[in-house]
Amino acid sequence: SRLLGLFTVYLFLAVIGAFCELAALKGIGELAIYIGLFTLIIVAVHGLVIFGVGGLLRQDWDVVAIASQANVGGPSSAMALEDCNLA
Repeated sequence: SRLLGLFTVYLFLAVIGAFCELAALKGIGELAIYIGLFTLIIVAVHGLVIFGVGGLLRQDWDVVAIASQANVGGPSSAMALEDCNLA
């Protein structure tokens, strides 16, 4: 049942990701590049800060990774990451 539940969560996340509208980004032209760069910079700064502070405070890397995923991807995707960690 655990394996089936984890598979179902991954399937749910794949379906949500499949609805990402790349055509809408293409439709806004050059602005899409700026949106992508902005997102990349924000996620990179987030990673540096959370893993830097986690390292300074000597936190468990698994917990820091789950906290980071919860911040970036939301609680439903963090649940899947936590499940993988426990397996």
